[in-house]
Amino acid sequence: MEYKIGQVLDALPESANNAGNWKKAVFITDDYANKLTAQPNKWVVLDTLGNRTDTKFHTRVRNYNKKYNNKGFEFARIVSGTSQIFLGRFNTSLLK
Repeated sequence: MEYKIGQVLDALPESANNAGNWKKAVFITDDYANKLTAQPNKWVVLDTLGNRTDTKFHTRVRNYNKKYNNKGFEFARIVSGTSQIFLGRFNTSLLK
């Protein structure tokens, strides 16, 4: 169904995206911990996005660095050409 601005709905429609996983962080659902600990101290490409201006990765990097830095994980976002790259690494020097 296509929605239009000003359209009135009797009930909230079901979301087709991420049904059942919307509360879980991508860190868990995409198993980032295992991917990163398998290659310690090396940057691993975890996701790409074709839109250079979308702030999704910027927000994810900020939140994940705040949440997972003390566990040895660090994240970065690189804008390259026409896309964005989301990277992570397991940095053993961050472990306390």
